[in-house]
Formats: sequence, C-alpha cells, structure tokens
Amino acid sequence: MFDIQVIAQAVIYSVVSIFGFAISIPVGLTVNEFDNKCILYTDITWKNATFFEYHISPPTICNFSIGVAVFTCIFYGLGMGIYNFYAACSTKDPNVGFNMWVMPFILANSLVAILMFVVACILSVGLKETCDGLEKGYGGTKVIKSCEDAQKVNWNLYKNSHVNGSHFFSFIKASEVAAWIAFLLWGLQVSLYVLRFIRIRRFRAKDMGPPDVPAGSRTPGDLNSFASANPSA
Repeated sequence: MFDIQVIAQAVIYSVVSIFGFAISIPVGLTVNEFDNKCILYTDITWKNATFFEYHISPPTICNFSIGVAVFTCIFYGLGMGIYNFYAACSTKDPNVGFNMWVMPFILANSLVAILMFVVACILSVGLKETCDGLEKGYGGTKVIKSCEDAQKVNWNLYKNSHVNGSHFFSFIKASEVAAWIAFLLWGLQVSLYVLRFIRIRRFRAKDMGPPDVPAGSRTPGDLNSFASANPSA
C-alpha cells in the first residue's frame, strides 16, 4: 500500500517540472532570435501603410520569466517530485503523509504559485501589447491581420541587425499556455497540502489515529503519539 495523496502530489510535481521546460525554452529561443532582446512589450510605431519602427524591450523581462520557470518548476518541482516518490515508495506506509511536513510546503508552494501567476501575466500582457502594435496599422490600413502573420515580417528593414522573428508568436504563445497550466498545477498542489493539513487537524481534534486504523483499535494515546512524533520525511 502507498499513500495515494503523496503519490498524486509527486506526479503533479513531476508534470509541472515538464511545463517548466515548456515555458523557459521557447522564451529563450525567442530572445536568441531577437539578438538578445525581449519581444514582449515592444513599442511599435507605423510610419506608413507598409513600414513601422520598433523599440524592442531589454532581455530582463524575458529572463525573469525564464529564471522563475527554471528555479521553481524545473529545480524545485523535480526535486520535490523525487522527494515525494521516495517518501511514498521507501516506506510503503499508506499514512506516510501524516508524518511529513505540511505547513512549510503550503507557504513555499503558495509563493511559487504567485510567481508563476506573475510570469503568466507578463507573457500574456507583453505578447498582447506587441501584437496590438503590429495589428494597429497606419491610418486604418492594416497590413498585418494577425500576430501570427507578423512572423513573416522582415524585422531588419528598420535596423541593421540579424533579427529573425519567424517563430516569435508561436514560441511565446506556447510559453504563455504552459505558464497558465503550471500556475493551475501549483494552485492544485497548494490545495492538496491544505487538504492534508485539515485532515491532520481534524483527526487530532477527534483524538483519532490515521484514517485506516480500525476504530476498535484506536486508543486515546494514538493521537498523542502521532502529534508528538517528529516528521520522518
């Protein structure tokens, strides 16, 4: 027997680490395509019906999104996934979750969820502002009908550079979707920890042991022994 909740949380941690790659890699490739600049929040000014100038953002905004995804989703998420798998499989105790720390991970995962929400908003709003500028056109004339079409634009006409924006919308859009999914997964992870915390408090309040202990075998000392025990994992 295994602790199903611990296994489920280990799976969620492992899945969210995959989404960390789905966030960081496309954004990093886009930064590379735009000569170490960030396409998000680009200021675009149309000079005539077929020509526009643009002032691209510094890489800080994109690097922040990459850094958060790498450190929270990939490193922390993968590490916690391994930790939970090990805790559940090494003991095969269906109640191992009752002997693991809960409150520190509620706080840590809440912080991670907030950071991931910020990253998702940065990607969504930043891409929308850039796309709105591209689709605005000049004097009511719209050459670029959609942001996806802007991937065919020659970004080197305004500046003598080696910018290649042939994938920027697809890459950033993929990262945006992955970021929102990762945020939801972190929120689910926090909810599961809160659920475990409530279950522990409820069993303590009722002076009961872990849920699978037969009622006839519970003694008043079961709760005291459990409450006084140090976390084993």
